[in-house]
Amino acid sequence: MKYWGVERRQHARIKPPNEYRVPLHGSITARLLDFSESGVLLASKVEMSEGDRVELSAIVRSSSVRVPVEIRHVSLQMLPRIGPRFCAGAVIADPSPEQRGQLDAVLRAERT
Repeated sequence: MKYWGVERRQHARIKPPNEYRVPLHGSITARLLDFSESGVLLASKVEMSEGDRVELSAIVRSSSVRVPVEIRHVSLQMLPRIGPRFCAGAVIADPSPEQRGQLDAVLRAERT
């Protein structure tokens, strides 16, 4: 169900400046659609499953971050000209203090 005009997220999402691909499992990549201090939205041609835990590696501008994420929701979208893609909402899962610092640095750089 969609709620129009009401933002229910705890943290503001930031869209990456360009199309950005992130490695997930080996050769599988996903497109980073947006991110915040608590989670990410990913899109992939390869199906992801709820409960999957992956290491997300990203370089946004000059800052890099590597954090564990857990897939919490997956939906299938049918796009004209592109075909099916899976969108997955994931939460940042138990980052170390160093990883949390990296994530905070990336978010600060994006907001400025």
